[in-house]
Amino acid sequence: GRVARAPLMPLRVFGMARLRAANLIMFLLYAAVFASWFFLSRYVQQVLHYDPLQTGLRFLPMTLAIVATSSLAPRLVAGLGERRVLTVGMLCAALGLYLLTGVRSGGSYGADVLPGGLLAAMGLGLSLVPATIAAVAGVPAKESGLASGMLNTSRLIGGALGLAVLSTIAASRTRADLLVGASGPSALSGGFRLAFAVAAAFSLLGALAAAVLLRPRRPLASCSSTHLAKEQT
Repeated sequence: GRVARAPLMPLRVFGMARLRAANLIMFLLYAAVFASWFFLSRYVQQVLHYDPLQTGLRFLPMTLAIVATSSLAPRLVAGLGERRVLTVGMLCAALGLYLLTGVRSGGSYGADVLPGGLLAAMGLGLSLVPATIAAVAGVPAKESGLASGMLNTSRLIGGALGLAVLSTIAASRTRADLLVGASGPSALSGGFRLAFAVAAAFSLLGALAAAVLLRPRRPLASCSSTHLAKEQT
């Protein structure tokens, strides 16, 4: 029943609306995009029949897209604000994941994986920096590390829970398709399509949260916040 004089996690931080919103958005972002890479990897290897090295090379454009957009994001935030950039980033991720719902047993990397994968990766890169800035801006300087740590926790938990939920959904759909006589690659693709559709819905919810919950704040010199966001990325 006693409260520590200097708690590691003072409960009052949850009273900061922008910090709560940033953590919710980060949770949804990683539940959607991070978990979807698992299904993309399985699709490329088990349905398109690429070996692990070939699969890794085909993920390189997505990695480069994240690097490019996360490097561009601070300049966009400086001109447009974190709310708009984060909303656009989440919408970009949602669109990319929606495009991935077109994967099929007779598909190809160039037509079925690359367009959606690139858009989802760009959405991730655009969202990371503004989400970090939204989380730490307005937080007392001595608690900026706490705010950043909370955001990392939301990121990790979002990825873990998202993968668990989407894997369960995909496996259930695959089993149902196999029971009605679908081939292995076709059943796997059906499960992946459903997982990508749910992931797209997660990202869409994140975009809505960014647009509604991240209310504009008074202009501040936020160089330290931007610097922290770039370092974290």
